[in-house]
Amino acid sequence: PQALREASVFVLSSRGEGFPLAPMEAMATAVPCVAFDVAPGVREIIRHGEDGLLAPPGNTSELARHLDTLISDQALRDRMGETAR
Repeated sequence: PQALREASVFVLSSRGEGFPLAPMEAMATAVPCVAFDVAPGVREIIRHGEDGLLAPPGNTSELARHLDTLISDQALRDRMGETAR
């Protein structure tokens, strides 16, 4: 938990997932997530534009763009992180 609290963004770059616990652990510490939208489970955890950002499966350019968006905008990170918590 301490390492997550020190993070600004959590990235789940898996190309396949069921119902991952790692994003929920990050969100519990107010860290917004960026992930590939690879399974219904990911979509149930991360609400795109509200508490994190989702990229189409395998679209690394979009994943990188979402990362850049959150890294570049502290107010957005903070808002999404608090919503995630």
